[in-house]
Amino acid sequence: MAAAIDVSQTIHDFKRRFREIGTADRARAEKAYMKSALQFHGVTLPDLRRACAEFCKGNPDLRSQDLRALVDALYKTDYHDLRTMGLLLLEKHRQKLAPRELPWLIDVARRSQNWAHVDLLATKVIGNVISRTPNRSAILRRWGKDPDFWVRRFSFARRSAGCSAKCRKSVPSSPSVFSCGIAPPFRG
Repeated sequence: MAAAIDVSQTIHDFKRRFREIGTADRARAEKAYMKSALQFHGVTLPDLRRACAEFCKGNPDLRSQDLRALVDALYKTDYHDLRTMGLLLLEKHRQKLAPRELPWLIDVARRSQNWAHVDLLATKVIGNVISRTPNRSAILRRWGKDPDFWVRRFSFARRSAGCSAKCRKSVPSSPSVFSCGIAPPFRG
């Protein structure tokens, strides 16, 4: 059995690494581009993916409950890139995620409150999980009517690479799921 990870130490290690490799100019530019109240270390997505791959290599038997605890803790920080790290970890371990975890994943989306995180979660994580869900049509329709904009955006997860053709046909493509009536920026 795999040993539990030290979540606090892991986050501390990520922060230290990102402070070392990030730049203040990039952090300012990312913050302005994202129009976010979150903080940024100024690291690139390739930097984040390398850190994620190294963490996963060092923790090959990461348990699902530790993954969830780590993602939840990363989402409690006020750093965009630490939250992104949580999503990259979910992407790496998406096969461990069962359909019963969809409510938790939707809660992560609600907490995301930005298109970059929601789209990453939808295309790289949710699409994979929903494609393995027997009652996906009903779930996707329910998300399409959710009062939360970010959850409605998830109803378009059917267009993601991880979603089967059958899954893509299960939700109408009407942009009306968005309260503003604007179609999603990604194409199927």
